[in-house]
Amino acid sequence: MLLHSPNRLLLALCLALCIAPRARALPELIDRIVATVDNHTILWSELNYRLRFEAEQRGLSVFAESEQIKALRREILDAMIDEQVLVLKAQQDSIQIDPSEVEEMLGQQFQMAKSSMDDGEFAQMLERVGLSERQLKARYRKEIRHRLLSRQMRAFVSYRVHVSHRDVEEFLIAHQDTLPSQISLSHILIQVLPSDEVLKEKRARVEEIQALLDAGGDFATIARTHSEDPGSASLGGDLGCFSPGTLVPEFEEAAFALKPGQTSEPVLSPYGYHLIQVREKREDSICASHILV
Repeated sequence: MLLHSPNRLLLALCLALCIAPRARALPELIDRIVATVDNHTILWSELNYRLRFEAEQRGLSVFAESEQIKALRREILDAMIDEQVLVLKAQQDSIQIDPSEVEEMLGQQFQMAKSSMDDGEFAQMLERVGLSERQLKARYRKEIRHRLLSRQMRAFVSYRVHVSHRDVEEFLIAHQDTLPSQISLSHILIQVLPSDEVLKEKRARVEEIQALLDAGGDFATIARTHSEDPGSASLGGDLGCFSPGTLVPEFEEAAFALKPGQTSEPVLSPYGYHLIQVREKREDSICASHILV
């Protein structure tokens, strides 16, 4: 799975463009549609921008169409399709990204890119790719927003553990022609639980974080620094909005008992200890953030 920090995407791409050969590159198709997700199209140019970044990260040259580059292009296209599916689902569920966070990341990217180059190199890079600084910012503003939406949706989906019998039946009906033949099997399940020592260490850690919050620390800032949830930490712990039956029972019981603005005591679930903050309560759902250790 191709997941990279939005804070390094522009920097790596700029470096890749700056070290690319100036002449005798193979002829390149300017643009065409390579995939469609709902009404959204993925363009050849968008795919190749991402390809240059990935190739630079792996030490590959995109100017020779090797089997490695062909395979990497297919891998990236699959990842872009998956990402767009998550973005469309996030938009459908009215998941929002703070515009100020997008602008902050965009500013950091440009600062990192410019500081990594000598005087004039950044302007030369823009000239070579045929974009103004404003156009490049517009491209990556959209890129950052989509990646943040995708990441937030992944965080939300990763906590969904409830699949109803109706969900199963609908899936079977929709895919009955492509599902493999049924088999009968048995298994032995051994539940592995953390030791008392590990739980004690985690409890002490979550209490330290709780003390930072009690001292007036900003929840989102502390979540970015201390949360161990890879899906939501960079989003300030934001899990979006969810209805009952979506997350694990221990988490939901504590979350739905809170009032907007309140933060829970440490809550133990199969994932670890959570500190939960409810931002908004709706008629059939709540919007919350958490810190996981």
